[in-house]
Amino acid sequence: MNYPYISVHHPSSAYSLNLHGCRLAFQIIERASGDSGISFAIGRVVGALLLLIGAMGSTRAKAQSVPPASDRITINLSEGAPNFVGNAATTDPTAALPQSNWWYENNQDSTTFATSSYVEVAAPASGTGPSCGSTLSAPNWLQVGIPNDANIWRTFINQASGGGQGSLCGQNNWYRLHFKVDPTYANSKILVEFEGAHTAAQVYINGTLLPGVSAVTANAEASHVVGFIPFIVDLTPYLKADGATDNVLAVSVSRGNTWFEDPQFSEVFRFGQAMAGLFRPVKDVHHK
Repeated sequence: MNYPYISVHHPSSAYSLNLHGCRLAFQIIERASGDSGISFAIGRVVGALLLLIGAMGSTRAKAQSVPPASDRITINLSEGAPNFVGNAATTDPTAALPQSNWWYENNQDSTTFATSSYVEVAAPASGTGPSCGSTLSAPNWLQVGIPNDANIWRTFINQASGGGQGSLCGQNNWYRLHFKVDPTYANSKILVEFEGAHTAAQVYINGTLLPGVSAVTANAEASHVVGFIPFIVDLTPYLKADGATDNVLAVSVSRGNTWFEDPQFSEVFRFGQAMAGLFRPVKDVHHK
């Protein structure tokens, strides 16, 4: 005869019981008694006992304490810092909307772009199109979302297949983000995580360079080198958390510059080594 299958997983001991495991015992009882009805009745009793054990384990599991809520808040900065970071009292639908978008420029490379007082001026469409390079004598600022890779939307348009790199545009790239911080977060630790910035990055907050920890002397002025490894910077000591003052996060990302030592990759795009700029997400991490 066929016996019902019941599986019980006890949370504290990681073992499983089932009536199929008792099949041999039932057959012995059936042969000894000559009455299949008796063995089936015994099977039902054993099954009920197993269900009782499972119920006891479930009750015990539910009685376990619930861990406290995390004090960590992670915010995707793809569009910019949301309004609730600048005004914690905001509860309307605009709370999650960005305070402002990222500004991006790769026509010029100037340390003035790192200062908080610098004002971006949007370039005309003719200076920000998909063609590589620009005829503008001024910076070609435009607003973008992150990730943003200069070599994908400017270099590889209509390029021959087979790994050709075309004329790479993303040698020097600048990104700037304006945001306010509510006094509610004045005692919070605020970090920014960059998942990918190729090849090397300098991160400034309100004009202050945040150096990295590289043991390479030539990388002393770099926040991070090697674009395929994520890195985190701590903005906390340099932020103005009054809800009114603009904070400016400025990021210089370069494929070759005097402030870092080139790691000498093979520069083959099909392996991702010709990426440029902030080609992976950027996140804001708050610790209360």
